[in-house]
Amino acid sequence: MDSYAKIREPLNQLLKKDKQWQWTAECQEAFELLKSELVTKRVLQLYDPKLPLHVFCDASEVAVGAILEQPDSSGNLHPVSYHSRTLRSYEKNYCITELECLAIVDALDKFYYYLHCKKFIIHTDHAALVWLKNVKNLRGRLFRWSLKLSMFDYEVKYLKGTANVEANMLSRQPTAQYIQHSIHLLELDEIKTHQNLDNLDNSKYKKINDVLVLKKKILFKIVVPFSLRRKVLQNAHEQLGLPGTQKMITLITPQYYWPHSNQDISVFVKHCDVCQLNKKKRQKRFGLLQTVPPTDRPFE
Repeated sequence: MDSYAKIREPLNQLLKKDKQWQWTAECQEAFELLKSELVTKRVLQLYDPKLPLHVFCDASEVAVGAILEQPDSSGNLHPVSYHSRTLRSYEKNYCITELECLAIVDALDKFYYYLHCKKFIIHTDHAALVWLKNVKNLRGRLFRWSLKLSMFDYEVKYLKGTANVEANMLSRQPTAQYIQHSIHLLELDEIKTHQNLDNLDNSKYKKINDVLVLKKKILFKIVVPFSLRRKVLQNAHEQLGLPGTQKMITLITPQYYWPHSNQDISVFVKHCDVCQLNKKKRQKRFGLLQTVPPTDRPFE
């Protein structure tokens, strides 16, 4: 998001400890602008092993963020995956060079399966890291990190901070990792047809552009008729990389509604053969059988 920190500044002032709470016209304007920006999110594209890879990294005093991108059919870079996290207490003591290097190391750990044995370019807005691959006599953390980075085939390119807006936003707003991408699992004409066939009738539903929706808090959710529910679940599960129950709920429920949707999602994921075969076992392994030591007397 371009100029994210600048837009949010009036709202940040309200969060200060000894600041009197006063919702001004400037705060309202910032809030509306942020809402508008958040609903115009970029949709992720599927990873293609044949296309070149670009990693955009950034760090701030509170978080690190990274984006993995590949060129689309028109040649423009398009996001494949996002990553951001807050800094741990001891990481907040790092200098800026170490923080920017941490952002790179963290990104390569996160995107390891995409980047291993691939040539890729790292874009960072910290000029000092351009020499990281070739510099000698590194010490401490930078030395350990350089050893870790040596297993990858990469090139570091300097990217001006004002041009690195996406990774910049992720590092300055860690909660961005919870932003859901808008997903379109059904065609509008298909929804209209099936809503009419199923005779959905509920006083809570409203019609907007001939589509039945339900308002929940500030969101308008499309009401999914019974005949389309399995298709929604199947499309979401197959198109978005076989996500688990919680991720499916996070991806579907902001945009679609039907009664007991969370229950249906849970049952659907539990009956997915691929998911069950690849599910990580949480049960601890049993220990090896051992002989019981002999006793001197009965019932000892």
